[in-house]
Amino acid sequence: MKKSIWAVVVIVILILSFRFYKTTISLQPKDNWVNVLDICQRNTPYQLPPEFSRSVSLILQRYQDGNDENLSTYRSIENCLDIQYGDLDEEEGLFYFDPKYSSTDHLTIRVDSDYKYQDDLTTAFLLSHELTHAKQFVKEIVSGKKMDCVDMEAEAFFQQIKFGSYLNDEESKSVVARAEKVSNKNSQIINYSNLLDIGWDAIGGCNLHGVKVISNEQKNCYKNLLSEKLREMVRSNTYYQKQCYF
Repeated sequence: MKKSIWAVVVIVILILSFRFYKTTISLQPKDNWVNVLDICQRNTPYQLPPEFSRSVSLILQRYQDGNDENLSTYRSIENCLDIQYGDLDEEEGLFYFDPKYSSTDHLTIRVDSDYKYQDDLTTAFLLSHELTHAKQFVKEIVSGKKMDCVDMEAEAFFQQIKFGSYLNDEESKSVVARAEKVSNKNSQIINYSNLLDIGWDAIGGCNLHGVKVISNEQKNCYKNLLSEKLREMVRSNTYYQKQCYF
């Protein structure tokens, strides 16, 4: 993807900011309201490798800069994030939905040991995906409703798109410079570039190229088309076919 096109995609994504899924802070299981913001009871964070602490801090700062609608939820679970290195087989990062390993006060994320040699921005891209799963885990417990596996992955990928769109100029230039290198083997940068290509296709599918004033109908078109394209990406991936049992 050319630098100029990349820049346009990021700008359009910012303009077309929308609720990918309807997200509420307070959900109502059974008879009484339970606030997601109160679900993590820890007053201090788990001891994380410093690079993970920096990456989480970067994610939250950029979400604040971008006025991300989920910021308060992410901040509320920050102290309950237990992110450590592990020797993973296929995954680069993994959130454990299994209640044997995760609870509302212990949100377990493992990152492959190879990431010890990655920079903080690369790690932040990875963790922006896994933190979305941590948020989903908490929401499932609060609401008592199981989310669809494909929808969960699609939302996590969309959150990565949003995180990238919130980066400052220097960070964006760093991502662009690495993405344009033929020799680039950074999987997170490659993944982000592919996600923006999907976003660009959705923009084209709704005839939004060059449009300066966007109607609600056009926003809904983009929302629905991007949502379906991300789901298609998940459904066509053999790893997620196995993970989601289809």
